[in-house]
This record gives sequence, C-alpha cells and structure tokens, in this order.
Amino acid sequence: VGLAYSPQGDGVFASGNISYSDGQFSDVTNLPENQPDSFVLVNARIGYRFSRFEASLFVNNLFNDRFVQRARVREVSPQVGMPQSRIQSATDFSVNNPRLFGGEISIRF
Repeated sequence: VGLAYSPQGDGVFASGNISYSDGQFSDVTNLPENQPDSFVLVNARIGYRFSRFEASLFVNNLFNDRFVQRARVREVSPQVGMPQSRIQSATDFSVNNPRLFGGEISIRF
C-alpha cells in the first residue's frame, strides 16, 4: 500500500509505502522449517521540484527491521566412503537489506 503527494508544478512532494508479507514457503518441499516469519517493510521519500530540477531524499526499510526472506533446510548426502549415519542437514537462508538512506538529483530535458 502506498501514498503519494505531488503538487502540480513546483513544490514539495512526498511518498511512502508499506508492504506486508505473511509467512510463506520458500522452496518446493513446503516443510514448516523452510517457512520464514511474516514481516512488514516501510519505505519513504521526500523531495522538492523546481522547474526541470528535482531533488529528493529517501529511506528504504525505515525501521531497520531484519528478517529472513528465504530459508531452506536440506539433507547433505555423505561423501563417498562415509557411513549413512553421517548424513547431516544444512540450512541456507537470505536476509533482507538493512536500512538505506539516499538522495537523488534529476533534471528533465
């Protein structure tokens, strides 16, 4: 869900959005241990427009929330010559990006 304010012509503009992702399976096995938790992500931007020029500041992940985006637990097969009892599991996962501040300057031609 997003919200934006942009005047006709010159002036201050602003926008923001919020997204929610419920727990979801992140691989084809649909195992509960492969299901990351739900999360909320908030982004915002504010700027000023003058004639053909525009300058803005933004922040992504406003509250610096950390969460797992993808997780996968899998069995690791033993190497040749290893007993079957040595099979172990491994976990792969990826996390979201931390808070990011930035700025942008643009000119329209």
